[in-house]
Amino acid sequence: MAYIKIEPSGCYIHKGRIQVRLCFYLEPTDPRYNEHHVYVVDETSQEWLGGYKGKVDAMSSPINQADYDTWIASLPHVWRDNPFHNHFIFIDADTTDSEILKQAQDAFQEFFDGWCKGKDMADVQHSKVRPAFVAKVLTAYQQLTCQNKLSQIKAMVI
Repeated sequence: MAYIKIEPSGCYIHKGRIQVRLCFYLEPTDPRYNEHHVYVVDETSQEWLGGYKGKVDAMSSPINQADYDTWIASLPHVWRDNPFHNHFIFIDADTTDSEILKQAQDAFQEFFDGWCKGKDMADVQHSKVRPAFVAKVLTAYQQLTCQNKLSQIKAMVI
């Protein structure tokens, strides 16, 4: 069954609310799994980390695209699962973990159902009216409270 992960790099305080980035992943038994199960360059390999040795222009773009393509093809590759959808929820610092989990699961179910029906994720996003985002100005204490909650969220496992 597909699953949710919180992506810490997409979690921060945005206009007085905590933005939580949810990544929705598929398992091999899920519909359309192969669309996001991809063969990519292993960015941890010494060959990749050593960098491209061919000639580049002033913007560090390869001068010879065929040479660069040959180099990319020569690098070690790995299979990776990319999210089939990334979704953001915005919460307040006093939102409980169970409320965050419920919002995450509700969003996941909505988008997974759409995915299974072959829908485009943008169509699912725009298929219903979403709550309006209301920005807030935070006091120093509220900012600290948000930072503490943000730290907890980044460590959450759903």
